[in-house]
Amino acid sequence: MRTIHLVPFLFVTALATAVHAEDGSADAACSVHHELGAEKLLRRLSLDLRGTIPDVAEYDEITDLTSEAELDVVLDQIVTAYFEDDGFRQTTRRYHEAFLWPNIGNVRFAGTRYRLVYANDGPALRISSGGRSNLFRGDPDITCSDFKHTNFDPDFPGQFRPLPQNGKEGWREIHPYWDPSTTLKVCASEAQETKNVAGVSCNSLEGLDKKACGCGPNLAYCYGPANVTDKAVQTALREQLLRQVDDAVASDADYTDIVLGTSAWQDGRIATFKRVLGNGVDFNKTIQLADANEGVLEKDFMDTTFELVERGPKHAGVLTLPGYTLKFQTARGRANRFRQAFQCKAFEPPSETEEESDACSTTAGDLTKRCTCRYCHSTLEPLAAGFSLFTEAGTTLMDKQRFPRFDGTCPASDPFCTRFYVTSGPHKGSLLPLEFADNHPEYEEIFEAGPRQVAQAAIWIDGDPEKGARTDAESFAGCAARRAFTFFVRRDPTLDEEDLVEELATTFAASGFRFRDLVRDVVMLEAYRRVR
Repeated sequence: MRTIHLVPFLFVTALATAVHAEDGSADAACSVHHELGAEKLLRRLSLDLRGTIPDVAEYDEITDLTSEAELDVVLDQIVTAYFEDDGFRQTTRRYHEAFLWPNIGNVRFAGTRYRLVYANDGPALRISSGGRSNLFRGDPDITCSDFKHTNFDPDFPGQFRPLPQNGKEGWREIHPYWDPSTTLKVCASEAQETKNVAGVSCNSLEGLDKKACGCGPNLAYCYGPANVTDKAVQTALREQLLRQVDDAVASDADYTDIVLGTSAWQDGRIATFKRVLGNGVDFNKTIQLADANEGVLEKDFMDTTFELVERGPKHAGVLTLPGYTLKFQTARGRANRFRQAFQCKAFEPPSETEEESDACSTTAGDLTKRCTCRYCHSTLEPLAAGFSLFTEAGTTLMDKQRFPRFDGTCPASDPFCTRFYVTSGPHKGSLLPLEFADNHPEYEEIFEAGPRQVAQAAIWIDGDPEKGARTDAESFAGCAARRAFTFFVRRDPTLDEEDLVEELATTFAASGFRFRDLVRDVVMLEAYRRVR
């Protein structure tokens, strides 16, 4: 059996102190405040800004410098060069990923009525919805038979409406839009290429009830297997958001564009998602109808080249991109994430619950009046009203034409009404985000202004650019300065450094919100140059 001898802590401490006292090296051994040498500082800069170590030529640039002033000049030039390195772009992407969380891999864009799957060991792809299978084949569980279908209604040439073949339905061979180089077997009913039936588009919610409406040419109106089509769109939406980041941190860019920009990058996957697949509305899933005036490219799904499009004046940088609105699917979630990401603010619920009183109710539907809840929600609800302009669990701008602010005739039996309107009680007919606008008239103005107004209020005094930028700790500039300090210095600022952070914010705002200037200011700080 091993015997473990415990040496008293005080003895060890005293011994260590005595040893250091003898050689006078206590401060040198324990201090974390001495400055880095030039070579180590260069290595830190290179790793922090571009994720790789310096090369020999860069080390040579700082060799034999005779003064700190000379070193500062050379390092400033090196930092400028690092900003143009692709490694810096990757660094800033990771920096923003840490608080924007752009992974939407768990989001499913369509229900079973638009989804092609291999079901019941069938020989071909079919729509997984039992209701549509019943419409096509008279039974929700029956799939097509394993033979090539060749019997189609001659009255509708080119639409491939199947007629029974020996009393059965077979499959057609299709080149799907998500990979035209392959050939897939698809049940003949699903493979119909009809575009319109009696004036009803097959690429619409109404088309779901038409037996002649399948998935359209090249299956354009349906999603393929989730690990193929959904994954491709999710990947594109993530890249779209990160390209918005790239633009906001570019050389002469105004960093406020990250929350105010009205343009966005788009490729064929996103264009198809918005222009075609988005028309397949399922009110139990996400809503991604294209906005009424949104620029959508005419690109094939397989075209992965990105182009800039204009989205319209109601949009607000990453805050209205699908990568954000589908990650944070409720208006409250979007508002809360904005406060955390761009104002460095977090809600702290009260430590004790409230009892019901004249001041609050424990059952109030209006959370600004519910006991305990009201302390956070009195701040959160007005912000959430702004983020409600874009559909919850969706991406669509709620314009007045498609989403009237009040519809007293909207029945509870209508899926559209139950998704977007109050269908019972004293506020029946109100658009859901405006349910309590009678008690809070300011909500309607905030709602119509959208996320842009929320962002502007964080950037400028009273939300007015004419009054100048805010630089307090809870402002856009103040939060950006704090995040940059924490990221590159690798620790939170101390209480003694709060004035320094505000100074960084003031300089950042004065620069025209140039993110690279902020990063340069941080890595030139004395705090950055010390041992961590």
